[in-house]
Amino acid sequence: RVHEDDMNTDLLLINPDGADGVLALYQAHPHLGCEHVVTIVVMHEVALTHQAHGQHMLAARMLRRVHGAWLNRLGAGHPATLRVMHALAVSLSHPTNLARDLSGSEPLLRKAYRGFELCYGAHHHDAIKCMHSLATLLMDLGKHYESEHLLWREVGVCEEVYGLDHPITLRACHCLGQVYLETDELEESEAILDRAVSSRSVVLGPRHIDTVESICMLMRCMVARGSTSNARELFRSRVTGVIGAVGEGEAEGEAEGEAEGE
Repeated sequence: RVHEDDMNTDLLLINPDGADGVLALYQAHPHLGCEHVVTIVVMHEVALTHQAHGQHMLAARMLRRVHGAWLNRLGAGHPATLRVMHALAVSLSHPTNLARDLSGSEPLLRKAYRGFELCYGAHHHDAIKCMHSLATLLMDLGKHYESEHLLWREVGVCEEVYGLDHPITLRACHCLGQVYLETDELEESEAILDRAVSSRSVVLGPRHIDTVESICMLMRCMVARGSTSNARELFRSRVTGVIGAVGEGEAEGEAEGEAEGE
């Protein structure tokens, strides 16, 4: 017999197997079952657990069920439905999803973005996250003009909500620089990527993965503009130090392991 005390939701977001076990308890419970609202909520959390662990095919399958349930119970414009719609679109379009479906993700993101704007306004964090997801998807689909327009809007909104140098604002700047690079607007790309590199180095630190990603993107832009010497100097001054620090850390770890072994 399944008892309510056994339904430990602390297992959620720790590991997928534990999360699946929690969901099974809810589905088997005599007073709840598969279609109960509480079970659907738990299924949503379990799907997000799989999503966080990169299991996007499984996450998308579960999120479709949750999406259908919320459409029937709450309607298309309810915030809970919109959040599931956004999460489903993210899993459908993720590069690691073997059944990746960019064209199927686009209408979901457009509906979710419009819905969040109607519910909360453009400055709400759910609307900003959905705007970014839609902008990056449009970039992947080759719709660079629309992606550029959305990213400029995102930069403006994020500067108002979070500030000029907030990581979310700088993420939008990085993506905008990437759009300009892919459309060969190299001068604009270099200017905005330089901002991303400078600010991310201060806010996140020179060794942060996002900082290194912006540095590599800026180097690509410099090479495309014919400034190979500048790109080489950027590599020496920024990336070499990061690689050296990682190498030193690995060497220290190996030395400690050897010492423990002795």
